[in-house]
Amino acid sequence: MSIPKVIYQAYPGDKIPLYVKWEIWKLKKTHPPYKHVVYMDNMIDDLIKYNFNKQVYAQYSKLQNRVAKVNFFCYSILYFNGGIYMDSTSSIYNNLDKIIRLTDNAIIAHEKGSKDQFTNSVLIFERQHPILKKTLDIILDNISNQKYTDDVESATGSLPFSIAVQQYLKENPNNNIRIVEDEYKRIFIRKNFISKICNFFRIPKKHKSISIYKS
Repeated sequence: MSIPKVIYQAYPGDKIPLYVKWEIWKLKKTHPPYKHVVYMDNMIDDLIKYNFNKQVYAQYSKLQNRVAKVNFFCYSILYFNGGIYMDSTSSIYNNLDKIIRLTDNAIIAHEKGSKDQFTNSVLIFERQHPILKKTLDIILDNISNQKYTDDVESATGSLPFSIAVQQYLKENPNNNIRIVEDEYKRIFIRKNFISKICNFFRIPKKHKSISIYKS
């Protein structure tokens, strides 16, 4: 089984901003063999609803933090379909056809400077990979037991993913997973130029500290 040539991204609301459309246009121009699929918030909810059973959807519906929902989505979409997920602020630095090999069933990268944590800002997997299934199982357990109520990364982000990766690598020393440079250096750019400019001019909003789960 190989990694499908499809790139998934998620964006808030129901309209894609102009600067995001520019990034998508560049991506399509530089990687014509790859299909690009954008999921908006309502599409994410529909994906979870129609691909999982009622019990899982009920657990997912307890999430009230958008980042937590997108985390759940990115593991789910690749588990169902395989391919590449990249954050909305990321850009592709190198030609993916020169990076992804036919023998790869996953390509992962550590967080910068860490030997234990793996980044989830980009995910590259074949469909139904056990790491993705284990990650989702850990997240569902966190939701069920209301763990990490104010820590999205620990509840649904890089922590459950890292635990799943570590367990899989320990149990399967002979595998086709390739670990590349930290944070996919020379493959992806974690924050593209336009997102940096937008963040610079954005006025920070004051947010109340609330649980990522609905009561």
